Parts: sequence; structure tokens; C-alpha cells
Amino acid sequence: TGVLIFEVEAGGPAENAGLRGGEQQLVVSGVPMLVGGDILISIDQVEVKRFEDVVNYLASYTSVGDRVTLTVIRAGNEVELSVTLEERPGDR
Repeated sequence: TGVLIFEVEAGGPAENAGLRGGEQQLVVSGVPMLVGGDILISIDQVEVKRFEDVVNYLASYTSVGDRVTLTVIRAGNEVELSVTLEERPGDR
């Protein structure tokens, strides 16, 4: 389980840390969708099952400027990425 990363903001902290979004587009039930990105499975060793887990963890336990460790599945292997959190573009 985990959260599939569809898209990563260019120049943002996720991209700078090496997080990869989907690169291949498929149409599922008539809806175009990007696939092939990293699958986020934990933040600071806290399991991630749904997108809400990501939002809840970040809102409850982190602040702008904090560094978190993301564990992702990439091409079948676990990879750890260190990300320094920044303000969300809409919050600036």
C-alpha cells in the first residue's frame, strides 16, 4: 500500500529531493491518469496508506523548514529521500 505520486511541482522541495511523478499517461474508465511515479510508503517511518495520512502527518508534526524522510518504492526498490519542507505555493 501507499500513495502513488502523479505529479511533482517543478522546482519544489519534492523535485529537489528527487521524488518522481508519473511519466506515462493511461486512460482508465475514460479518465487520463499519469502512472509510473514513486509510491510513497512512509514519512519519518510513519506508514502512509492514503493521501490523507500525508496531509495529517505534515499538519500535525511538521513545520516549514523541517526536514522529513520519505520512503518510496521506485522500480521495485525502497528508496529514502530527505525533503526540507517549504510553504505551499497557495499559502505564500
